[in-house]
Parts: sequence; structure tokens; C-alpha cells
Amino acid sequence: MKIIALITLTTAAFAQPMTLAFSDPSRPGTVRVELKQGSIHVTGTAGNSVILDGKGRATRQREEAAGGMRRIGGGGANLNAREEGNVIRIDSDSWAGGQDVSLQVPFKTSLILKTVNGGTVRVENVEGEIEVQNVNGSIRLIDVSGAVVANSSNGKVEVTLNKVTAGKPMAFTSLNGNVDVTFPADLKATLRMRADNGDIFTDFESLVKTEPNNSQNGKGRWKSESTTVAQVGGGGTEIRLQTMNGRIYVRKGK
Repeated sequence: MKIIALITLTTAAFAQPMTLAFSDPSRPGTVRVELKQGSIHVTGTAGNSVILDGKGRATRQREEAAGGMRRIGGGGANLNAREEGNVIRIDSDSWAGGQDVSLQVPFKTSLILKTVNGGTVRVENVEGEIEVQNVNGSIRLIDVSGAVVANSSNGKVEVTLNKVTAGKPMAFTSLNGNVDVTFPADLKATLRMRADNGDIFTDFESLVKTEPNNSQNGKGRWKSESTTVAQVGGGGTEIRLQTMNGRIYVRKGK
């Protein structure tokens, strides 16, 4: 019989961060967070548990309106947290007010993060398979490693990758916003890039276009009227970068 740990956390009642354990901490786990409204901030640490902290925005506003008095009861938005099969799931189905969720996770953790309104998704110092979706907000991934898929409908996508997983396709896309990705200097990849209403820039000296279907305007800059395909380091892992209204920056890391 499978045992599922299920905790319902009232964000209004968070006095101290909550510690959530993986069923098998000896191997990398996965954390899934899905919010209707609010921000998500994940930081990699040396521990083997997940530390969850969060607070409803409406709760904070009501406390401020009460002259700083601490709220101890009443209605509020909930976060549901559960663990099964080395996957920790945290979600809220509430549209009221929104939640700002902060997590500390082990350095090697895969992430699936989704939010709809009212917040930024930020990840720092995590290695694993990372999937991020933000409908109305930006995405910022700093010093991450592994394989990344990041999509924002209305916001910029900014990523700094220290190391990529060879053979794992990646994608960085925005409908309305810049896509700005820094790759390791030794990257070996095939890039498929499209900026419908903007330009593509790079400082990779070895980046070679393989489909000359766009006009080049100066060194390292292309006007993208369709998909631009280019190879870095002789080619390799397929990476897609795309925006409709914005620019694409492909940067070479130090």
C-alpha cells in the first residue's frame, strides 16, 4: 500500500517555514509547484529536504491594515503539499489574493513550476530538469545546470546556464518579452531561433548559420524574418529560442 503524505497549509497561518521530506533523499527528487496567482522563488541548498515558506498577499495586506497586528484566524488561501514517489507537489486552486512561495531545495532537484498571474518565477543554484511556465510574469533562472524549458506569455525570459545536459532538447520562449540566455562557453548545440518582431544578437564567435534565409545586419546580429538555424561548437543538442514581440540574446558565459 502506498503512503502519501498530505498536508494542507493555510498561508495565513505561516509562523515558521515548513520542512518537507522526500521519501528517498538518497536520490534526486522532483518539486512541482502550481499557483493561480503569486510568485515562486526556489534556491538550491546543501540540505536534503525541502523548506517551504509562503504567505498570502491578501493576508499581508490585512495585517498592514490592522496596524501590524498578527492574524491568527479567519478565512484564507491554502497551499496543499504532498509527497509520493520522491515527488513533492505544492499547489493552490485559489484565485483570491495570491501567494508568494519560497522554497529551499537540494542542489540536485528537478523542478516543474507554474503560475498564472501576479508573480515572477525565480530559480537559483539548482541542477536538474527544470520546466517553468509563467503566463503573466517574467522568468529568471540564475546559475542553473541541466536541461531547461522556460515559457512566458507576457514577460521576459532570462537564464544563466552553468552546464547543459548533452542530448536533452531545451526551449526558451516568450510571446511578449525578450529571451536572454547565457550558455557555457564550451556549448555544443544547434540553435533554432526566431524573433518575429525583433532582432537576434550573440557574442559567440564560433556561431555559424546553417540556413542563410535571413539578412545579417552587422557582426553578431540578425533580422529574423523566419527561423534562423545556427551551430555552436560544431552543433549538438537542439535548443529553441523564440519570441514574437521582443529580442533574442544568445550570450557566451565566462
